[in-house]
Formats: sequence, structure tokens, C-alpha cells
Amino acid sequence: MSQAVVAPPLTVVPGKNFWLLSKRWDMVFLIGSVVFVPLPLLIKNGFGLSVTLFNLALSLLVVGPHLFSTFTYTLMERRFWRKHPLYAAGSLAIPPIVIYLGIVHFTLLIVLFLFWASVHALHQIGYLADCYQAKQSSRKGKWLRAIDYAVIFTSLCPIAAYKLVHGSFLVANTAIKIPYVLDNPPVFFLMSALFVVALILYVSKTLWEWKTGHLNPQKALWIGLSIAVVFLLPVPKDLDDAFQGFNAWHSFQYLGLAWWINCLRKERGRIGSPFVQSISGPGKWRAVGFYVSCLAPTLAFFGVIALLTKTSGLQSAQCYFIVALSGLWMHYYFDHWVFTRVRLVVPGKSSFRTTNYGRGR
Repeated sequence: MSQAVVAPPLTVVPGKNFWLLSKRWDMVFLIGSVVFVPLPLLIKNGFGLSVTLFNLALSLLVVGPHLFSTFTYTLMERRFWRKHPLYAAGSLAIPPIVIYLGIVHFTLLIVLFLFWASVHALHQIGYLADCYQAKQSSRKGKWLRAIDYAVIFTSLCPIAAYKLVHGSFLVANTAIKIPYVLDNPPVFFLMSALFVVALILYVSKTLWEWKTGHLNPQKALWIGLSIAVVFLLPVPKDLDDAFQGFNAWHSFQYLGLAWWINCLRKERGRIGSPFVQSISGPGKWRAVGFYVSCLAPTLAFFGVIALLTKTSGLQSAQCYFIVALSGLWMHYYFDHWVFTRVRLVVPGKSSFRTTNYGRGR
């Protein structure tokens, strides 16, 4: 109860748990929330029910709020604009690009979305692995970290490549056809070989860490669970529903991380926005305020989608993706900056205690 949550040891402490915040918090927001992944498929194929309303609820209550939470420490932060003015301003070019592609090159928009969404989700998995490592040791073995990232980023490749080669990768009722991949079996064999090599290296590294007393159990659990889920993700025929479940898991993780990042920013006096300051910090009501503040613009986005669907003459899918990706791509854009800064989640020192966030290790 009295153990500090975020003060990471600088050297390996054998037998110590290295939860990011606490065992309960990690299990709820990061690991246990994997139950989101199969829910759409279970509802549709297990119970024979329509999954449309459920997917809409996931988008509204989880996926939408997670993308707007990014803006609390990027677009809404004066320090961010001062330190990275060109990078921040570059995000404003994203909506016009999305609108153009959505109207003129919709299939290309979907292909780019799938690629960037995959990279973004896998980058978050790698980032959390880095955060678990930072809880254990300040030393970063570049080759060991490279192996972690290799197995994470190649875990999606074998089955996805097989479907892309055979033209059976369908998203939003659109067959994804990539030049030099479609009807090109060597692509599948190459992607599978890369994953197998990365997996062998990762298993060997993990066994070495276990034998030498350097194993981080929480990090190993996180990576093992993540690569299993990502590897199997393209298996179902209902890829829209499979990706929706995975996206809900990813988004739920991110909401927890965004709340925690702002808790730490507030503690260190690094929030420049009075509004973000008011909704950040420990406590149930501030957490509720933080969530509601991210939910409100999501509702506005859905209103814009409905308006465009009725008035623009575009297909409903075009209206949805034009609006949704205008925000999502800005979210992806900013998070490639966030996911290189472990200290946003695991600072060197903090006065927060487990009594504020969760009990036990």
C-alpha cells in the first residue's frame, strides 16, 4: 500500500514485480482488457446477433475518446507548440489530405489507414514493453530491444500476408489489393520467415533472461499476450469485427495511459492548459471528468458523420472514414512522438502512491 508506484529501480532487483502502476491497474487497463478483442466476433458468430450497435458503442465510448485524449498533451499544450512548432503545425495538414483521398481515392485511403493503424497499434505495444523495461532498469540493451520490436512488428505478417496474396483481405467490403503482393506467394513466405526468425530470437532471449535472473515477468507476459493476439487477428473472415475488437483493446489501454500521463504532468507542473489542469490528477471525479471531456468531441464527430451522410451525396462509408480518419491520423501522427518518450509514463521520481491508484503490486 505504501510502495511508490512510479519510482523505477536503476538496477535489476531479483524477484521484484515491475507493474507500470500497480498489478490491479495493469490487469484492468492493459492485460485484462484483452477481453475486448473477441467480443464482436462472439456476439455475431457465437450468439447470432447483429454486431452493428455493439461496434458503434465501442467506437463511441472507447475508440473515439482515446484519440481525443492525445490532444490534451499535444495540441492543447502550449509547451508542446513552443518546443515543436513545425511538428505541431504539420498535424493541421492531415484533415485536408484525408478529405481529398476519401472523395477521390477511397480505396487508397483504406489501404493507408490499415497500414498506419497497424504500425500505430504495434508501436504502442512496443512502447509499453519499453515502459516495463524502464521499471526494471535504466540500462537499455539496443539489441535486446530490437528483438522485442522485431517479434512485435512481424507477428501480424504471416496470416495477413497470406490473405493479401490471395485477395481475401476484406475491410469495409473492400478487397485490399497491393501491387507486387497480390498473387505473389514469395511475399507470404518472406513475411513468415521474418516472423519465425524474430520469434526464435525472442524465445532464446527470454530463456537467457530467465536463466541469468534478468527476466522481467510483466514485460514477458505483455509481449507474449500481445504477439499471440496480433498473430491470430487476421484469421477470422469478419476482419472488420476482428479489428474493431482489437482496436477497442488498444484504445482502452491508451485511455488509461493518457490519464496517467496527465496525472504525472500535473504533479510536475507541466500542464499549460487550465482546462486540462482541471480534469487531470488522481481521484474518481477527475478521472470521470477526463473521460467525459474526451467523449464530448466524439459525440460531435458522430454528429458531423450523420450530417455528411444525409447532405453530401457521398457513401456512408466515405463519410465515416473521412471524419474519423481526420482525427485518427492526427492521433497517430502525435503518438509517434509520444511513443519515443518512456518518461511520460515512467518518470524518475514521483510522490504518487499505490493508495491513489490501486492496491498491491
